[in-house]
Amino acid sequence: MLHLILKPGLAVMLALGLVGPAIADSAHHEVVTSDQIEWDDGPDFIEAGAQLAVLAGDPGAGPFTVRLRLPEGFDIHSHTHTDPKYLTVVEGAMHIGFGPELDKSEGERVEAGSFVKVPAGHMHYEWFEEETVLQVQMNAPITVDYVDPDRDPRN
Repeated sequence: MLHLILKPGLAVMLALGLVGPAIADSAHHEVVTSDQIEWDDGPDFIEAGAQLAVLAGDPGAGPFTVRLRLPEGFDIHSHTHTDPKYLTVVEGAMHIGFGPELDKSEGERVEAGSFVKVPAGHMHYEWFEEETVLQVQMNAPITVDYVDPDRDPRN
């Protein structure tokens, strides 16, 4: 039987799932510098114009980290996910609001360097007044359920 002795802080982080992907990928370290990031078209569940770069993991299976580059004027209408979403604003700024429909008179501006956790099942929307790069961490498979199906780019 394998026994692990963990420092209390690490045990808590493991229990919360905050270091699972790092441990799962710990066979060797990997550094991705900003000039090595390969951008592709964004995912089909948001409007065309966004770009996506996979940094770690597989968005089709298991935990993953991606970056999204969103152009000025980009909107993502109200939606939910079955798992929590963790966002870090790397460049630019985003606006995020909570509720059943995108309302730019509500919400909060989130500057570069800031972090946002969106709980599973929580209705939220984002909009971008400047080009912005987000780092997103989630578990796959990704579910994106739009509150208004007519706003879903897949339809």
